[in-house]
Amino acid sequence: MRPGCRLAQRAWLSTAAAASRPPVPLPPPPIKRATPLGDVRPHGDTTNDDDAAAPPPQDAAASLVNRSPALMSAAERERHEELASMLRVDHAGELAAKAIYAGQLAVAELTPWQRHDHAAAAALREMKDAEQVHLDTFDEELPRYGVRPSAFLGIWGAAGFALGVGTALLGRQSAMACHVAVEHVIAEHYTEQLAEMHANGLGASEPKVRQIFRRFRDEELGHMETAQEHGAKDSPLYGPIFAVVSGGCRVAVEVAKRL
Repeated sequence: MRPGCRLAQRAWLSTAAAASRPPVPLPPPPIKRATPLGDVRPHGDTTNDDDAAAPPPQDAAASLVNRSPALMSAAERERHEELASMLRVDHAGELAAKAIYAGQLAVAELTPWQRHDHAAAAALREMKDAEQVHLDTFDEELPRYGVRPSAFLGIWGAAGFALGVGTALLGRQSAMACHVAVEHVIAEHYTEQLAEMHANGLGASEPKVRQIFRRFRDEELGHMETAQEHGAKDSPLYGPIFAVVSGGCRVAVEVAKRL
């Protein structure tokens, strides 16, 4: 079998497995953005929040910033591939998240619910601005590590916008239910990445990336809480929206890791 076929087969099997997983139950009410980050650390992530500014320990591996894979050792190339997968999927995820907000705001400007709920529309704009900051950050980090973006960026953007439009047409509460599902998966994903970085040594060699993941994870939890405060669970379609959207996000994550 050709290498390209094997890669496509592995990607298909991974996406099928992700799609078959049952939705992860919602966690307890998420933290406020001002809450210390340690309260939501994954198991094994014992580093301090401000230790990114400190020099790495003497036995830490060298940073992979601005280094060519051709000049890396086999172990370093393996770590680079792991980091590239993380950065690629996060970049794609933040682009899609921004597109969801854009789609919802496009509908909000043309429907009555914005005129009757200025606070919800303002919250959407604020969260969209935060996603733009996240996207800009990954736009800077990808070239620093020589990482190509996902080949499906156009698809992620179009799918996100369509999801935003569709859920907004169902009303404000359903639009917010969509964000509970999306932010839940994103925050869960960042937490898994932090645990992986702690286990494979990337947390020590790439402290800036670790801090980015942790900060963005906490901000996504804040977005999830904001959506709950604006009536997400009052949507009569909350259960189906959460199941479908979170399941779709997990499939997209598995694809974007590889392609």
